[in-house]
Amino acid sequence: MRLRSFAPLIVVLAALLTVAPDLAAGGAVVDPRDLPEDARSALMADIAAARMTSPDAFDRIAALRADLPELFARSRGGVPPLTRILHAQGPEALCPMLEQLIVSAEPGSDLDDRAWLAWQLALLDAVGMLRDRRAEPVLWQALAEEDLEPEVQRAAARAVAKLGTDAVAERLVALSRENGLRQRAVVAGMGHCRRLAVAQRLAELLAAAPDAAAADAAARSLGDVGSLWAWRTPSVATYAAEQEAVQLSAARALVAALVASDGEVRATAAKALLVVGHPATPELLAAARSEADPVTRAVLDQVAVDFAASPIR
Repeated sequence: MRLRSFAPLIVVLAALLTVAPDLAAGGAVVDPRDLPEDARSALMADIAAARMTSPDAFDRIAALRADLPELFARSRGGVPPLTRILHAQGPEALCPMLEQLIVSAEPGSDLDDRAWLAWQLALLDAVGMLRDRRAEPVLWQALAEEDLEPEVQRAAARAVAKLGTDAVAERLVALSRENGLRQRAVVAGMGHCRRLAVAQRLAELLAAAPDAAAADAAARSLGDVGSLWAWRTPSVATYAAEQEAVQLSAARALVAALVASDGEVRATAAKALLVVGHPATPELLAAARSEADPVTRAVLDQVAVDFAASPIR
C-alpha cells in the first residue's frame, strides 16, 4: 500500500528527469533559468505531470512545430494561422505550449527569422487566450526580456494582461510608469486587462502623451480595454461590475483626444471610440463640440454619424 501511494509521485519524478536535461537549451522565448526557482520548479512539475496524463497534446504541438517549414512554404509569403491552430488544441495544450516557450530548443536551420517570430507570437497569444495563471511567471519573464523583438514583448504584455487579476492590473500600471521599450510594450498590451485601474492609467497616458506614437498606442489600448465586444464575452464576466466605469473612462479620454489631437492619433481615437461603443458617446461628443473650433466640430460631427451607424452596439 505504501509503494502504491507513492506511484504517482514516482511517475512525475521520472517525467521530470526526461525534461530536465533540456533546461540548458532554453525555450522559444524564455530561458527557464531566468525564472524564480519556485516558479520554475512548479512549472516543470506541471509540464511533467501533463506529459504523463496527456501525451497526445504534447505530440500534436511537437508535430505542429516540426511542420512549420512546410506550413510557411504553402502560405506563399503569408503567415499561416498559427494562433488559431494552437488555440484549437484546447486547454490541454497549455503545458505543451509552455514547454515550447521555456524548454524546447531555439530554432535550427529549418526556420527563417520571419517564421520563428510568428511561432513565438502564436505561442504567447494562444497561451494568453487560455487565461491560465500557471503561465503567469513565463509571461512576466518574457515581458522582461530585453533582447526579444518588440512584437514578442507586446504579445507577452497582451497575454499576461488577459489574466485580469488585481495583482496583474496593479503591476501593469506600475510598469507603465517606466521608460523604455518594456513600457511601450506594456502600454500596447495592457488594454487587454479590462480593469478600471488600467483604463484610468491609459486615460492619463493619452492625455499626457509626449508624442504621436505614445498617444496612438494609448488610444488603441483604450479601445481594447473598453471594447464592447470584449465585455460581452464570458472571459471578463468576473469583472462585470467594472464595465460601466471602464467604458465611460475610455470614452471620455478618447473624446478628449479627438479635440486635442490631429492626424493619425485623431483617426485612431475615432476608431477606438466606435469599438468602445458606450451609450454616453453622443452626449460626450456634443459637449466637446460646443467649445471646439470649426475643423474639430466637423470631425466630431462625423464621428457622431459613424457612431450612430455602428453595428457594434
